[in-house]
Amino acid sequence: MLQVESNWLDPAGIPAARGSSIFFILRATTYAHLEFPGLTEAVEKRDWNLAREQAALLEKAVEKNTKLLRSAQSSWEKSNP
Repeated sequence: MLQVESNWLDPAGIPAARGSSIFFILRATTYAHLEFPGLTEAVEKRDWNLAREQAALLEKAVEKNTKLLRSAQSSWEKSNP
């Protein structure tokens, strides 16, 4: 499960908040949450190249986590018939 969590991180940080590396949520300065901050900010700025990059990073993380979670489910089901 720790690997799943770490797949949501980008060591380079996200464009919306270079101090943060979490892809899917960020607390804004108003303390409201912002889902997919890198993608959201890119779309709001109409920076379509950055939006494509952020979408690709999110897609990669979803694919990795889907694979990990399916593997974990399979292992659990085998050990808990």
